[in-house]
Amino acid sequence: MKKHKVLLVDDEVNILKALRRTLSREPCELFTASGGSEGVRIMEKHPIDLVVSDQMMPGMTGVAFLQQIRKRWPDTIRIMLTGQSNIDAAVSAINDGEVYRFLTKPIENEDFRMTIRSALRHRDLIQENRRLMERIERQNTQLMEWNEHLEERVRERTEALSKSEEKRREMELELLQQAKLADIGMLASGIAHNLKNPLTVLSGRLQLIQRINPDIEKEKVDIMLRQVDAMNSIIENMMHKSRQEQEQDEQLLDLNKLLSDELTFFEANLEFKHKINKEYHFAENLPAIRGVYSDFSQSLMNMVKNAMDAMHDSKEKKLTVRTDVEDGFIRIVLSDTGCGIPQAHIPKLFSPFFTTKPVSGKQQGDEPTGTGLGLSSAYQLLSPYGAKIAVESEEGEGTTFTVRIPLEREA
Repeated sequence: MKKHKVLLVDDEVNILKALRRTLSREPCELFTASGGSEGVRIMEKHPIDLVVSDQMMPGMTGVAFLQQIRKRWPDTIRIMLTGQSNIDAAVSAINDGEVYRFLTKPIENEDFRMTIRSALRHRDLIQENRRLMERIERQNTQLMEWNEHLEERVRERTEALSKSEEKRREMELELLQQAKLADIGMLASGIAHNLKNPLTVLSGRLQLIQRINPDIEKEKVDIMLRQVDAMNSIIENMMHKSRQEQEQDEQLLDLNKLLSDELTFFEANLEFKHKINKEYHFAENLPAIRGVYSDFSQSLMNMVKNAMDAMHDSKEKKLTVRTDVEDGFIRIVLSDTGCGIPQAHIPKLFSPFFTTKPVSGKQQGDEPTGTGLGLSSAYQLLSPYGAKIAVESEEGEGTTFTVRIPLEREA
């Protein structure tokens, strides 16, 4: 695993030694400089991830040094150390040096370590975001080329479907992959354009307000800072989901954690978050199984989306998700209090393109729409794992889907 490179700049040798001791057990490579000029020379030789600089230094002030770093190495995260009386320098550092944080001497060792860890996580998030955006741009180019010949390809695929059941499955999986790429593209674009820099600026301004206006209630500002940290956590969860969805190799999966993460992410849907009562019962010590993350996440979230649509007009909207182990199988049980399914429709639920919902453009008001691919794709994605899906439903009362996944997959 690559070590982060951290540069500490201060003209006082004792402070440099103290900062080094504080970070000695952190998984990073440390560099030190006694002034801004020496710090620039180190930057020219090494790819530094994070710079921590004192403000009051002879020759070149910390603000001037960090301004130079911002211009020449904009991806390097910048933190400034200030004295109690350096408010003007702090303002200049935020406005001109665009620092990630400013810290007041003396600083507690644990606070300093936590700040360094947070800054390096922020740096990793920016780098991961950039890599993801580059990949999305390449994929979008491929999608545009593919769409130029869409009608011809659909006609060719349709002819192949009439001759081979295997060809039908290939097209379904191809459509699913294109949908996943589109979701990832929208997710990455939103992160890149809307959430990358404003949170850093907001956090810095809140700290500055707290220092300049000591009469302001510290508790209120702390609440706002915690909300900023919560937003950063949401971004990290989104990036984690994006990476997992693109991973096509099998890995050990904790289905409790997968369900918990995906259901949390699903709360971006305001109707799901505010209008549906949720009850989760996850079995302790659920065995891990091997599988592709996106096979399970997409299949299970398709079922959750189906349950949410079924409860669109229900007076009581309740979703229950339960996991347990029974007779060598992991069971995932999803129950809703929706409209229910006619018994005659249950055998057709997992057939491609079967749906009782209107297609997009023909719905009335905010009525849910469907393509008939959600449940069929869940069946196709989970079948290779030996999974079985049972359905129990009563019209006007609700539906229960039970997924049984063998702990030992047949060869």
